[in-house]
Amino acid sequence: MSNISEDIKVKIYNASKVLQRKAGTGKIDPKKLKEAEKVIEDNTVNFVPMAMDYLTELEKAIQAAKDNGGETDHHHKITLPIMHLKSTGTVFKYPLVSDLSDITLTFLETTKTLNDDVLAIVMAHEQLLHAILSEEMSGDGGEKGKAMKKEMASVCNRYLKKHSDKSA
Repeated sequence: MSNISEDIKVKIYNASKVLQRKAGTGKIDPKKLKEAEKVIEDNTVNFVPMAMDYLTELEKAIQAAKDNGGETDHHHKITLPIMHLKSTGTVFKYPLVSDLSDITLTFLETTKTLNDDVLAIVMAHEQLLHAILSEEMSGDGGEKGKAMKKEMASVCNRYLKKHSDKSA
């Protein structure tokens, strides 16, 4: 999880015993790990169309939240496509997309409402990812990528600082 603010308290949830029985516990065979790594490394799937679908879903969720005054049920609809982008970006050689999505998700976990400022930050995230994908900026983005991550974290921190004594 990205550290966007020292004020954020991390919640740790223990895995349920049911899940442990289904998935198993213990060590993973190193041979199977190597095979999985090779599949990821050799992957040639074009991530851009898949990611654009997630961004379309995000745009619809943002618009629905705007139309309905940022009701809390839209919070999940906004976080879901961002979670998908975070979890798939690195697998498909777009770690910058994953990193930026991680920053935005961490920020959203701290907000109670989807006010205009929160939605503006999510829209900035969506537009930034559009630019990255349209340029097919795979990898970490180099110096540009570092600057993008730094600025996104800075925007989130400014919001949190501004609203720390209010109900976010």
